[in-house]
Amino acid sequence: MSERQLSALAGSQLALPSGAEPAGPVDDDERVELTLVLRPPDSRPAAGSPEARHGPRLEDVNAVLGWAAECALALEALSPVARTIRLSAPLGRWRELLDLELSLYAQAVSTYPPAWSAR
Repeated sequence: MSERQLSALAGSQLALPSGAEPAGPVDDDERVELTLVLRPPDSRPAAGSPEARHGPRLEDVNAVLGWAAECALALEALSPVARTIRLSAPLGRWRELLDLELSLYAQAVSTYPPAWSAR
C-alpha cells in the first residue's frame, strides 16, 4: 500500500456528551461500516440520467474503489445519485488505515414519558 498523508477533517473531532464516562475498550474484530459522501461534479448536464446530473465524478469513484481494494475493504453499497460509497472492515483495520483512537463511553439516558407511581 502506498504511503498517504492523513489529515483531520474540519468538524470531525466531536466533543463527548455531558456526563459521558469511559466504559471500556472497543473490540477490534467488530465490523464497522464507513459511508463516504463524494463531492458533486464541477458542472452538471441539464439532461440525462439522474446519475449524470447529480452523481459524483467518475474519477472520484474510481479513486475510492481503488483505495478500498488496495486496503482490502469490503464494498457494501454504491449510490451514484446519493454520491455515497459504503465500505466495511473490522474496527482494527480502520484503526490501522485511519490512525483512529476509539473508546466506548456510557451516558445516563432519560426516559420519556417519565415513570409515574401512584401514591
